[in-house]
Formats: sequence, structure tokens, C-alpha cells
Amino acid sequence: MRAPNLAFVGMPGSGKSYAARVFSEHHPRRVYLDPLDSAYPGHGQRRGERWSHVFSGQNWPALCDLMKSGRTFNATLQCAGLSDDEMESMISDVFGAAKGTAPVGEWTTVIVEEVGILIPRNTKRGAPVHVALRAGRHPNCSTTVYLVSQRAVDLDPTMRALMDELHVRRQWETRDLAALNDVQRGLGERAMALDGHDFLRVKAGRVEHGVMPA
Repeated sequence: MRAPNLAFVGMPGSGKSYAARVFSEHHPRRVYLDPLDSAYPGHGQRRGERWSHVFSGQNWPALCDLMKSGRTFNATLQCAGLSDDEMESMISDVFGAAKGTAPVGEWTTVIVEEVGILIPRNTKRGAPVHVALRAGRHPNCSTTVYLVSQRAVDLDPTMRALMDELHVRRQWETRDLAALNDVQRGLGERAMALDGHDFLRVKAGRVEHGVMPA
């Protein structure tokens, strides 16, 4: 069985990207799509983090070949600077390579950093992600998706609804608070009151204070 789909939202410095990498670090096949080049070795890595493969720019076909190989990996694609057309092709190819290529009993985790950059709302780029979210638990897909965003409003409502858990850190902008209140009444106000790296976990309609894994 694959791991659950998770979404992480919060202001810069609130720990959302760190959390996404911690929660996924023991997954057997992990791809981190990084349009800010923030996880490149020596630039924003967390202590002890190791990437088995680092790809850059237009080299996503090599990443896709790795994903189709059936191997275990912890890979990052540093994709800052890609054009809109390249971003669309990259998202389509990577999620296509994730679909059904994991060995039996395993899955592929695709972490999308800065959703507002990589999968802007109301664009075609989101289509492969929707498929992975809807079909990921089936053996012919076996894909887990993590979405990371500074702003709650950048999360497509359908994608948000398909998440198993939503992890919310501090937000303060009116539109983001309204988007959180669409999830559950009062969630925006609770998010505005959070401090530091504190977060709320929304799961199956329930809200609780989350605890970071050791």
C-alpha cells in the first residue's frame, strides 16, 4: 500500500518544505521537483540529507529513465528557469514515468515544491497530477503526491479535496485564510494564530495539532 497524499501550506520559513522531505525520507522511490533550486546539495539541504541523484534543467528525461528502471532512489530535479512549455512537458513526463513503474509492494513519491510555479491553477499542467491523485492507490499507478505551497490559495480545490492530509502552517493573507476556511470553518483564523514551525493537521474532516516526526 502506498503512503498517503499530503499537502503542505505555510509562509516562507514556516518549515513546510522541511516537513515534506522529513515525512517522505523513508519512502523507497522519491522525486523532489524543485523550481527554486532550494534543495541542491549545499543550498538548503537539511542536515544529514542525501540525494542519490541530482538532475538539472532540461535533463528530466534522464530522471524519467531512472524512475522506469524499477530502482530505489532519492532524486531531485532542479528545474528553475524552464519555460512554460518545458514545465508542462516535464510535469507530464515525470508523472507519466511514475505511473505503475514501482516494483510490486512499493510506490513512487513525487513532491511538487512551490505548486504556484509548477502547477498554476487553471492550466493544463495539473491534469497528470489529478490522475495520480485519483488513481495513485491502484497497483497500476502506485504513486503518492506531496504538494508544497507558500499560499493556500494556490492549491487547486480539487487537488486539495483529494489529499489524505492537509498540513497547515502560519498564513495571514486574506485570500489564503478564505481558502482555508473553505476547508473547514475557522481554520484560517487558527492558521493565522500559529507561531514558528507549529502546524495543524487536517485529516478526515478533523483538525489537530501536528507533531513532526523525530
